[in-house]
Amino acid sequence: DIRVLLTHIGYEEDLKLARSLDPSLGIDVIVGGHSHTYPENAVMENGILVVQAGQNNTHIGELHVWVDDAGDIKKCDWKLVPVDEDHCETDIVAKAIRCSGN
Repeated sequence: DIRVLLTHIGYEEDLKLARSLDPSLGIDVIVGGHSHTYPENAVMENGILVVQAGQNNTHIGELHVWVDDAGDIKKCDWKLVPVDEDHCETDIVAKAIRCSGN
């Protein structure tokens, strides 16, 4: 199992949170929001991967993780995929939200 914590406290606060969490909680990944950060790489803090995917539905974050038999993350691949006609089909509802500024 992989435990993912979803937050909306900002990237720097996600990093602080990762550093403060007791490893016995078993949190593996923090997927955050609020600060509209576009990290080029997933960051490992205190054994926890931290990622964000920007703002306004302009990108999708794609994270692949490889774990060992004990469930520990050994490798990850993170990328930001632009939401455009060249990379992925635009969702009509998401586009309407992005264009309306909500």
